[in-house]
Amino acid sequence: MPRLATSLPLTLPLAALVALTVGCGGGAQGTLHPTVPTRPRVVQMEEMHIGGAGEGVPGLGNTYDANMLFDQATNLLNSRRCDDAVVLYERLAREFPESPLVSPSIYNSGLCLEDRSELPRAAEKFRALLALPSRDPRDALHAHFMLSNIAVRLELWDEAIALCDEALTNTDLDPDDRISLLARKAQAQFGAHRLDAANHDGQAALAYYRMQQESQPIQDDFSVGAAGFVVAETFRERADAIHLPEGTTEVQRVALEARARILLDAQREYFNTIRLGNAHWAAASGYRIGQMYDAFWTEITSSPVPPRPDLSRDLYAVFSDEYHKSLREMVKPLLQHAIRYWEMTLMMVERTGVRSEWTERTRADLARVQGALVEQVPGAAPPAPTPPPPPAAGAPGAGAATAQAPDDHPPAQGNGASLSAPPPPRATEPFATEPFATEPRAMARHQP
Repeated sequence: MPRLATSLPLTLPLAALVALTVGCGGGAQGTLHPTVPTRPRVVQMEEMHIGGAGEGVPGLGNTYDANMLFDQATNLLNSRRCDDAVVLYERLAREFPESPLVSPSIYNSGLCLEDRSELPRAAEKFRALLALPSRDPRDALHAHFMLSNIAVRLELWDEAIALCDEALTNTDLDPDDRISLLARKAQAQFGAHRLDAANHDGQAALAYYRMQQESQPIQDDFSVGAAGFVVAETFRERADAIHLPEGTTEVQRVALEARARILLDAQREYFNTIRLGNAHWAAASGYRIGQMYDAFWTEITSSPVPPRPDLSRDLYAVFSDEYHKSLREMVKPLLQHAIRYWEMTLMMVERTGVRSEWTERTRADLARVQGALVEQVPGAAPPAPTPPPPPAAGAPGAGAATAQAPDDHPPAQGNGASLSAPPPPRATEPFATEPFATEPRAMARHQP
């Protein structure tokens, strides 16, 4: 019977009849041997929608069930027709709320929206899935991954940390999934400017990586490199927070030495990150080392001039000029270090074919230092041409490891970083004022 638009979905169960007692021709008298009655066997068919005019689904007509809707929506999703796919997934959840396909439908809707960078809408889908009582455990785990990544990209630091903590309690995580969550949690702590917690969680991720190398080595070098980068960043932030105060040279020297000690700690951690072998984080670390020396040079050369009450105003002006001139000459090696590390970074970028926001930052800062700052210290560095941009991904000489940043996703503002797992074919995407990146480790779409 066709259903009206306002009627409830039609359920069509099939029930087997109770078995009849039958006789067996085993004796001359034809004695009957009754069988023991069995319980009715009920076969529950998938709920079927039989709609009226105007209620059909393109390609399916007016009669369809949840499986047919799911298959149609997934075909649209795989054809990159996200809007149409989401409409069908939402229709499935609305018309067949008891179907086991509701959970993967909500998950795939979120996956599709995330792929289109509709992050708030995608987050709503993943939150809805996690609130679903009948959610599939696999979908829930994947939703934790995706939502924690989106929360970082939207700078929802506390939500990201809570999601990572909850997912980390899952005993079914493989080592690569666990290191990804550990690194992402450290990243969210850093985004919230909780430097102690970020350093602790980053160190915990690195300790887990080292422990796993003896039993089940981790393949996800991107997340391992990200954890090392977070640790280094916490030291850099602390160093940058130390400024030379007004006062005598003795007072300034104390602050100068404190900043120098932390700068060396940060440099050590950046070097450790480079040794981990991920090309993206190696480029980021090389850039940061040069940037630290550049920032240290700027801090020193713009420091307050020590007071000289014994000098007149005119003589004090002359003293100030000479003081800064001598400082610039004294700290000339800092500029040379910055230039050296940036040039080394660009050489590595050219060799590996990595293309990211770190590459452009390195080029811009190298040109600025060579063109503007070095003029203040003649002979600080010989002029050196900036290496050309690396070839595009897939071009000859691009190298084995290529992480290409799309031009249509500029960095967002903020102090955070994203270690997301977007579906293919998305690649590395910059994020935040001090961008980390997104890593193309997708949670596979699936159909139960």
